[in-house]
Amino acid sequence: MQTVSDIMTDNILTCTDMDTLLDGHRLMKENNIRHVPVVSKEDGHYVGMLTHKEVLKQAFQITDVHGTNRLDRYESKIKIKDIMTEEIETIAPDLPLDQAGNFFLTSKQGCLPVCKDNEVIAILTSVDFVKLSMTLLKEL
Repeated sequence: MQTVSDIMTDNILTCTDMDTLLDGHRLMKENNIRHVPVVSKEDGHYVGMLTHKEVLKQAFQITDVHGTNRLDRYESKIKIKDIMTEEIETIAPDLPLDQAGNFFLTSKQGCLPVCKDNEVIAILTSVDFVKLSMTLLKEL
């Protein structure tokens, strides 16, 4: 039986809860990623997820009020801890893939943080499932 560890993405980048929206936005843009696990600056434990959707929402709100000229300035004042999503479920690397797949079918989330002892070690995204599907289709 395949588990999450067979397809998870383990070369992940993280932010801390005390980083700014500007830090997170730049990290996403420079690395072409849509989900960034957030860890506590104090102990490094997983505390939430910064999503591309939330970054865009914040950027639109800022530009709507202040214009695009000052986007960086206002993004640098917002802490990630104030905008991150905390309700995203975490999973273990040994979770069977069918159970993880059910999460993506029943929720509107695009990723699951993979944690061990409250430390984020990887993420599992819907794209990881698409890659698996492509591999299996080639075998047919």
